[in-house]
Amino acid sequence: MFSMHDEIFEFLVELHKSDKSFLFVPRRTNYRSRLYKGFWFLGNDDYLKVSFWNGIDPKEKFHNIGFVVTANGSSYIEISAEDDEEKADFLYMLVERLGDFEKDGKKNAWHRHYQGRDYMANLKDFLKNEKPVIDAMIKEHKPKGITLPDKGVTTQDIERVVRLKKIQK
Repeated sequence: MFSMHDEIFEFLVELHKSDKSFLFVPRRTNYRSRLYKGFWFLGNDDYLKVSFWNGIDPKEKFHNIGFVVTANGSSYIEISAEDDEEKADFLYMLVERLGDFEKDGKKNAWHRHYQGRDYMANLKDFLKNEKPVIDAMIKEHKPKGITLPDKGVTTQDIERVVRLKKIQK
């Protein structure tokens, strides 16, 4: 998983360097020393979840909207709002717009799996096709608890991880 965190982080940092308006949300806290261990995104030994938006589902303990990569290289979009019906209504509208999502049982959660195990190709596809739609819907509907990242705060978070990576090397 560490190499996946590194590869994805470096790819996203390069996009951010070439376009300062391109933001992503790295791990912000050092829970269980995971940040210091090289888990640059939310997750554990089995998966990582990178998000490009602020908004947490506290019941599930991860981002409302994110791109997930598993240890075996499979990837999927995960959308969840177990904590708030208003957020869930927006996210339902979002998955309807994006299409091809499966509902996770009775939860206010949905997944869309990518084919194959080339998570970097899938991430690039996600950034090209789904992220712009999600950004536009957030801007248009301004859902409670889900926002585009704050440029100042998010840039500081990215720079903190860059510094940690240098220290670790």
